[in-house]
Amino acid sequence: MKKLILASALMLVMVAPAFAEDAPKDKAPSELQQLEFKNHKDEMMSMFAHRISEMQAHMAEMQTHISEMQQKQTCVQAAADQEALHACMPKMGEGHEGGGEHHDMQGQGMHDMPPPGQEKK
Repeated sequence: MKKLILASALMLVMVAPAFAEDAPKDKAPSELQQLEFKNHKDEMMSMFAHRISEMQAHMAEMQTHISEMQQKQTCVQAAADQEALHACMPKMGEGHEGGGEHHDMQGQGMHDMPPPGQEKK
């Protein structure tokens, strides 16, 4: 029995260092790896800042366009006669290529649009 315990202890002493070598090591990133990470992170931050700036500019343009459309909508809603209606869209009917201002986002002319609540066939 003593021989068995002694043999087990001897095996444990010989095998333990082998397991220790296979264990993952907590090694800190090298200075080069840290620099590469910082550069990559800086590039990504710059890309995001540029893209956000572009999107904000586009949003400002969209807000201006929406505001203009709402003003025209209010004018059309308040129009009591044909003359007042045409005053809302002064370029309408002047023969501009593409139909002037009287087209919607899909390029369909206002005169081609069905009245609200009716589908075009």
